[in-house]
Amino acid sequence: MNLVHLSTIATTGALFLRVLVRYGTHLFPWEERSIERIFAHLLETLDALIFIHKDCYISRMKPLLPEQFLKRYLNNTSFQDPLIFEGQFNLDCDSSDAGLRAEVNSPHKLPCGVHQLNVDAFFPVTSDILKGDLFELLQDEIRAFLKAYHETLESILVKEKAVPRSLTAYYFRHEDRLIRVFYPAVCKEEVKLREEIHKGLGLPQKPIIRRGLALFPTRSFRRLLGPNEKNLVSPHLLLPASNSIPNVRCEVIRGRYTYKHYLQVSCIRNSFGGSIMLELPMGSLNWIHVHKGPFEALLDCFDGVDDKNWGCAYRSLQTLASWLLWQGIVTPLQPLPSHRDIQEALVRVGDKPSKFIGSRQWIGSLEFHLSVYLAPSIYLFVVQFPAYRKLFLSKTRIRKD
Repeated sequence: MNLVHLSTIATTGALFLRVLVRYGTHLFPWEERSIERIFAHLLETLDALIFIHKDCYISRMKPLLPEQFLKRYLNNTSFQDPLIFEGQFNLDCDSSDAGLRAEVNSPHKLPCGVHQLNVDAFFPVTSDILKGDLFELLQDEIRAFLKAYHETLESILVKEKAVPRSLTAYYFRHEDRLIRVFYPAVCKEEVKLREEIHKGLGLPQKPIIRRGLALFPTRSFRRLLGPNEKNLVSPHLLLPASNSIPNVRCEVIRGRYTYKHYLQVSCIRNSFGGSIMLELPMGSLNWIHVHKGPFEALLDCFDGVDDKNWGCAYRSLQTLASWLLWQGIVTPLQPLPSHRDIQEALVRVGDKPSKFIGSRQWIGSLEFHLSVYLAPSIYLFVVQFPAYRKLFLSKTRIRKD
């Protein structure tokens, strides 16, 4: 299974690094020997790389991490926020510089196609390794990545008789395992491919390797769903542990969601001794103790829609829709429905008159469900319970059926 790589992660003491090299877009021949020559040339140029992280760099001539940075980086054990190095081929900003570079020459007299080649290697290391020859480590990881990328590209060429426009490395974590999957930009049989990967790796039958569940959201996800200047993603991850708050039980959802909140144009600003009052997605007013950072991030995420006194359920629907998109339940990836999109959907199904579009009329739970039902891949039904006590009996019967 050339598309997939599996490794085990140490439960304690691991540091996480990510190295990126952007080779750009070139014409790739649809012929195995020509592709072999391209990757052989790429491997020959690895000594010319330098790796930049903020205000420090690693190179063949300077392979060790500067002492003043070691203390800071040795504490970086976050899986979600790895130490990132970006590979470049020179430090000189002069465009006339003629130093050694990795170039892909345009093929002639062969079927070919445009292909975007980027290295994105993510891996755990120990603190001892970080203190050693870091250049050689990063170089080895790129070499292994290019080898796997090359094998994947050739397997696709043999099967499809063509090279995809791009291959993106998606990283997933399941228990103590790190899974890397190369997905082409367009994969017609992606569901079948995921099923084969689940079977090959012995993964349970639940979403694990869908694109929106990757550790690092791709540019298309960030642009449409966040995190960006309009959208905040999974803010509950920034809250303190629930055991620090008495009489609070924490319920955590699986997967990401885009947090859309009522009055996002002018966030509620009440602060008392470190606690702030927020309007949560389902419209219930809650007191939550948060650190300063998440609050500032929330204040920065405005989408410019003033829905005071009428937009609560619209925001709830947007939040739910985002979860469906992140999990790949609704495809293809698309922007979140706007207030107007939701109104137009309700008019289309005959629930509202045409004058409803563009109005400031609020919607309730029934309209909410009608809007969700419009998604073709969602099957939804509403069950009414005349008494709360009968809810659990009804749930039992539904499960048995």
